Amino acid sequence: MADLLRRSSISAIIGNTVELSHIDRLRGRCPRHPDPTHSLYVEERLSIFHCFGCGLGGDTIRWIELFHQLNHDQAVEWLARRATDQSDEPGS
Repeated sequence: MADLLRRSSISAIIGNTVELSHIDRLRGRCPRHPDPTHSLYVEERLSIFHCFGCGLGGDTIRWIELFHQLNHDQAVEWLARRATDQSDEPGS
């Protein structure tokens, strides 16, 4: 699973749900609460996210669990399918 997580960009996955921008770091508005301040931080190098507004945080799998409403095993399968689909794209 570590290889799967290394091949998967957490910012690309979160960016499908949240508009991310580089303010001082990669940030966005947390979809779990009203967030006018871009309190969701994404750290690509560590593959983690944290919201300083509500305290929500975790890794790529946790984001998929929360925002696709999947259990852990389903989230891993979802990520594996996504990684496979991307490797089948022309130019990959």
